[in-house]
Amino acid sequence: MNEHLSLKEIQEQIAKLQAQQQKILSERKSEILAEIKSKISEYGLTQSDIFGNAKKSGTKKPKMIRYYDRQNGISWAGRGRKPPEFENLSQEELEQFRLDPPVAADLLD
Repeated sequence: MNEHLSLKEIQEQIAKLQAQQQKILSERKSEILAEIKSKISEYGLTQSDIFGNAKKSGTKKPKMIRYYDRQNGISWAGRGRKPPEFENLSQEELEQFRLDPPVAADLLD
């Protein structure tokens, strides 16, 4: 390489090389894609053969509420931090709000 190139000339060379790179990648990508499609067709492959069985994104199980203050509409699943309304209650006082069996949160609304 010539060490006496100006910055502008170097930038032009870089731009040309990058364009050449993109062209080669694009052509190669098309060839590879055609090969893949051919093999899929030839062997009768399905999407699940290639990617496996995707987990169904079904509905989540509803959060089960174990403690519920009907007067104020405050609920707690019994896990994690207690709501402020339940924090200072003794275990006996908390048991007054216990739902047995626990109820799905969406049923309380």
